This record gives sequence, structure tokens and C-alpha cells, in this order.
Amino acid sequence: MLTRERPASDFATPNVSGKTPEQLVEELLSIYPDGGADPTRGQLEAMTLYEGFYTTPVHYINIYKFNSASENDDQPHGEQAHSAYNRNALKIVRTHGARPYFRASVQHNLLGAIAWDIVIFVRWPSFAVFTDLRLDAEYIEAQKYRVQSGEGYGNFVTIAREDEH
Repeated sequence: MLTRERPASDFATPNVSGKTPEQLVEELLSIYPDGGADPTRGQLEAMTLYEGFYTTPVHYINIYKFNSASENDDQPHGEQAHSAYNRNALKIVRTHGARPYFRASVQHNLLGAIAWDIVIFVRWPSFAVFTDLRLDAEYIEAQKYRVQSGEGYGNFVTIAREDEH
């Protein structure tokens, strides 16, 4: 059962509050690599400078291409690592206001060179609340499994939903 959508003001952002956009970008880049499985410096700057950073809900469409492990790799990988990410991150993600709408396995790749494995659509109360999550020590530890799971990632962010009007 889905929880009701709550405004960003319902969530504390202690990891974000009092920091400038520049400080947030530098802190995020000190934890997460520039690009790859994470946003680039330019994308982080655009996000933290967004006028509605603290108040406007955002929706993420996440796409994953799972990897496979080498014969000598004893770390979780692929769907197994993504399941470990969900087990370790889901509680903290939900306390930061995430509202997953759906997760679906991709059955057919009709266009494009990448055969994606799953699509996940999630609502966040704001970029600030999402950024606070990304700076949370418990989440930082859990998200290593997300990185281990994927050969490729994609994210699309929507801000204004047409069906809300």
C-alpha cells in the first residue's frame, strides 16, 4: 500500500541545512564519483541551484542494466546486489520521503543499444530531501550495493507532472 504524498516541509534535512549549493556539490563529489552511476558536477550544480530545491516535489525514473560477476568475484552483483541495496536502503529511503510508484522488469528492449533490466519510478518531496538522503551515513554505506549491481544506469528527473493540473 502506498503512503500519502507528504510535502518537503515534513522532512528534516540536517545534512543539507545551512550549506551553500557549492558546499553541497563538493560534499557530494567527495562521496560519489563524478558521473558513472552518479550525477556529474554540472548536474549536481543544476540540481542544487534549482529555485525549488527545498520545496518542489521531483519524480525520478531510474533504469538499470545489471552486471554479471567474474569467476573470481565473491561480492554480490547484478540483481543479487540490487536486492541487497533494497534490503539495506529501503528503510532509510522511506524515512526521507521516497514514495515508489512502481518497479518493473523490462521484458523487451524496442529501441536503443542498452537492454535495460528494470525501471523504477519514485517521487521525492524535493531535491533537498533527496540530497539529504545521499549525505546520510547509513545510506552511503547501503548504496555501495547499488553501484555493485549495475553495468549501466540512467535517470530521468521530472519536476512538474502534467496530470497534477
